[in-house]
Amino acid sequence: MKEQDSAKRVIVWADSRQIAWCRDVVACLGDAIKVVGIGGERNNDVVGFADELGCEFTDDLRQLLIEQHADYLLNAIGKPMDLDDLATACQQGVAVLSPEPFAATLQEYNAVEELIKKAAQNARLIRVPAFVRSEGYLSAANPQEVLGVQRIVRVANIGRVGTLSLFARLYDAWFTALRFVEMPGSVDASLVGALGDVPEQLNHLTGTLSCHARLFDNGAALIQVSDRAGQSCRSLHVLGDDAELTVGENGYDLRHTANDGDENPAGGVIDHVDDSGNVTFIQQVAAQWQGLMDEVAISNDETKHEIPNGREVLACCLATLLSARTGQPESPKRALEMG
Repeated sequence: MKEQDSAKRVIVWADSRQIAWCRDVVACLGDAIKVVGIGGERNNDVVGFADELGCEFTDDLRQLLIEQHADYLLNAIGKPMDLDDLATACQQGVAVLSPEPFAATLQEYNAVEELIKKAAQNARLIRVPAFVRSEGYLSAANPQEVLGVQRIVRVANIGRVGTLSLFARLYDAWFTALRFVEMPGSVDASLVGALGDVPEQLNHLTGTLSCHARLFDNGAALIQVSDRAGQSCRSLHVLGDDAELTVGENGYDLRHTANDGDENPAGGVIDHVDDSGNVTFIQQVAAQWQGLMDEVAISNDETKHEIPNGREVLACCLATLLSARTGQPESPKRALEMG
């Protein structure tokens, strides 16, 4: 156990739909953190959590950020943060952990980038839980070097209601896919289980969404996301000319696809770490957060800039939404130009 005086100071900002998992994450991290402020939606569950921890509830996030000198803000409101509150967090040098993307439009993304450029030294914008910061992904060290030409990338990110939104899962899936391939030429998406018509805004998406993307080199990317599943499950599969990579929550498998003789037969294992698979949403968030505090999960370059290709990721999300609305293939490049 860490001494309480070395614990990271944390503000929790939540609504009634998210407070249950926030409570569980705080419990998982134990003495590594100290909650110094709780606010958000004035709801019995949120106010009750504040009472449990001896914190005075407030609905003024700016005041909390200025007065409490927090190391971290856990934003669990279920939508992108208000830009004014985000600006205050950046000015105060607070690391913001958010299950939701920090922008739902390209205009918002540009505004967030400007905030980061002016942010205090310790300010960070970090999505949690991000699959590329999972134990399985981090243990698969630079597999691109042996994959050869990558023909198909498939990403799945599904989970229960009350954890990540469908937009957050779609964003994370595209972020993961774009680590391996360039922005696709077109995407063809369908949304099922939606409540009514397909919405016009990304942060209103709900249901189960699948997407087929055509790459400029005749490859393909396949995306499957849902906020209506029974349990959390995230995975990555990349099929290349030379090798095949499968990544789960805490393990991976890398195998030859080309038959190069007896020493490297097709299907032969190049590298492998067992994947237990059963990692809950709570464990995903807590593990990434602990990694941040231990300075092992992400590099200094990544802490300052939430993602290296954020505009392209958001453009893919916007094209996916538009395709689900129109029933036709749509172009991420056009979405990028219109933004």
